[in-house]
Amino acid sequence: MAPPAAELKAMTDAFDGIDRLAEGAPRTEGAPNFRRLPGFPLFGTGQTSVEGFEKCLEPVLKKYGDEKHIFWVNLRQEPVVYVNGKPFTARDPANPLAAIGINCNPINFHLEIKNPEECTALENDFAEEVRKRGEDFKFYKDQFGEHPEERASNEELSEKLAGVTTLNEIYAAIKDKVPKLEPIRIPMNQEQAPEEANFDQIVAMLKDTTASCPVIFNCQAGISRTTTAIVCGALVKELQLTRELDRMRGIVPDDILDALKKKKLGLPGIDIEVQEDRNAMQMGEFEVIKELLAAYPAAKIAKAQVDKLIDLAAPPPRGTGVENIRECIIESKMSFDVSSDDWQAYLKAKIMNNIERYFYLIVFAMYIREVGPKGFPQTFKQYMDENSGLRT
Repeated sequence: MAPPAAELKAMTDAFDGIDRLAEGAPRTEGAPNFRRLPGFPLFGTGQTSVEGFEKCLEPVLKKYGDEKHIFWVNLRQEPVVYVNGKPFTARDPANPLAAIGINCNPINFHLEIKNPEECTALENDFAEEVRKRGEDFKFYKDQFGEHPEERASNEELSEKLAGVTTLNEIYAAIKDKVPKLEPIRIPMNQEQAPEEANFDQIVAMLKDTTASCPVIFNCQAGISRTTTAIVCGALVKELQLTRELDRMRGIVPDDILDALKKKKLGLPGIDIEVQEDRNAMQMGEFEVIKELLAAYPAAKIAKAQVDKLIDLAAPPPRGTGVENIRECIIESKMSFDVSSDDWQAYLKAKIMNNIERYFYLIVFAMYIREVGPKGFPQTFKQYMDENSGLRT
């Protein structure tokens, strides 16, 4: 349970090095790491400034303005308030979730609130608390670091308070201008694989929409959680596109339709020959993944589909994103091999969590491919209950 708002401190969302877009990639002021997944109506960003919301919506409305809905999905478990037009998170200076045994100020760890209504209520309480504290707004600056110890030094800063706004107030103001905007909160843990309920929330949001219905995902920096959600959304979008192309059979010549499906939905190594230049670890051939492939024949195609989408959501040259959420595992392993004992303990947990996330994405793709064509009569959680061996 989160502590009372009166005990919380404010910390900036922005940090040095938050911009991970490739050199020369287009940037959007007030929206760190804003980008589109090539070929999909799926966008990702870090937490924007107040003005950044509308700047992100401009290209979405320009391309997808005729769609019935535009979803904006906040993936954050941690409460966010806007002070002087910029986003801040509420942090607990005595956070019990802070890493034990590491020399790190607990304020550097996010609160983890799984219930979106509870998170919104705390945002409202904290916004009121900031107002109560007077004109001298005190806050900490987030410091990016691979290892929590690199965020150990925190100096309290201050600036004159000009205004405090909540996310819901911002959404309401935008909906007055863009009524089709649908803000949704799907709280994901920053350090761990999404929960099964998170996958179901994405399916529930998209299953009755068109393949061209746009979604903007955001987390703090628009990196890890956002990329994961983009891949999940793309799995649903590919199912929808398959359906829409199949409805064209008999209208469009079969050879043209088959060529279009191969171009849009073809899987490297399955439908399309590729000359792979990456090693087995970079391609996610971890022991638990090899066991999954051996036990479930459907996992091979599911893995190929997930790998294609992960690469598309990754940095250039393969994609337009900011992180490869498969190859980051081996990057952490390389750091682990040359690290001190306490850092190794932290990195080991991170590696295992990221392998679990990759595993779950493949299983989610299996679910989409099996259950999706039937209209999703079964939730992902029910699918996992039925195939409980996948959880071990």
